[in-house]
Amino acid sequence: MSKILEVSDLTVSYGGKGILSNINIDLEQGEILGIVGESGSGKTTLLKAILGILPDSGTIECGNITLFKKSIKKLNKEELRNLRGKDIAIIFQNPGTYLNPIKIISTQFVETIMNHKYISKSEANELIRSTILKMNLPNPDRIMKSYPFELSGGMLQRVYIAMAMALHPKIILADEPTSALDVSISRVIVEEMMKLRDTEGTSFIVVTHDIGIAAHIADRIIVMKNGKIVEMGKPNDVVTDPKDDYTKLLIGAIPLLGGLH
Repeated sequence: MSKILEVSDLTVSYGGKGILSNINIDLEQGEILGIVGESGSGKTTLLKAILGILPDSGTIECGNITLFKKSIKKLNKEELRNLRGKDIAIIFQNPGTYLNPIKIISTQFVETIMNHKYISKSEANELIRSTILKMNLPNPDRIMKSYPFELSGGMLQRVYIAMAMALHPKIILADEPTSALDVSISRVIVEEMMKLRDTEGTSFIVVTHDIGIAAHIADRIIVMKNGKIVEMGKPNDVVTDPKDDYTKLLIGAIPLLGGLH
């Protein structure tokens, strides 16, 4: 398989404070890469750096990010905009922050789709409806006519996931995609991700603090702590024979039935 993303020796700082240090990862077509670690380990910063959306205080001190054989350093704003949504999309942890509160869901969905896909508004609406149904959301027509504040956190999360998946991008960056969802709905989302990988060859980077979810969904796992990679490998190897003490602590935190390990 071909590598569609390569991150080489990436070091990132916020206001001069180091956040990521010497990160090296790659992603193949049709692969799910799980990144685990506690809050503050640099997982979200890594996703933002890959997408080229670091805040103004964020600086790539050194290293390179290559998407589809192109260095993002060499892409202009228009080229980056064309990549986002169509070829690479992101699912944020708190979708309500990124949705326009004064526009109904269907309007925002249609704008996203028609910016990247040459289809009619009615075709876009049908694509929205079918994608929302895949998220196990009831009454998609009502949801499409709703404003973000009229939906629960879990519903917003699923709508945002649907928005990211609708254009079938080659890469989806998912930042804690199931954090606001109950177990049964989380299973639906995870299964939909795995289905996209298997049927469309979609690649995912799934960020989570739960190594149990990563072990279930990922082809490879990366463990991060304090902005550095401390362990990397296949899920079975990482979970059954962890090398780093921090990884052992994460595995020890996985709750089992009855709260017993």
